[in-house]
Amino acid sequence: MPETIVAKNVDRFTQFDIKGLVEGNMFRETPFRKSLNSINWTEYSDKRVLVKACAGMPIPPWAFMLVMAKLLPVVRSVAYGDDCAPVAVYKRK
Repeated sequence: MPETIVAKNVDRFTQFDIKGLVEGNMFRETPFRKSLNSINWTEYSDKRVLVKACAGMPIPPWAFMLVMAKLLPVVRSVAYGDDCAPVAVYKRK
């Protein structure tokens, strides 16, 4: 279940942490893609989502692109970064 957090400007974000899709201490493509496909993306429907990657390991750029491809059809907006200073990357008009 997604966790809801509050940023400085009191806007509510639902958190999506990429590290939850990584098995062990090494980023592997096949398990990551399987994890992506197992997520119920409708849980994020019409929400403001903050994408985090606090795994302590490098996350390849294509992994973020795959997450965005899944989120964009359902969310209201997407940001990344820290809870207190999110950086907006997408907002539905």
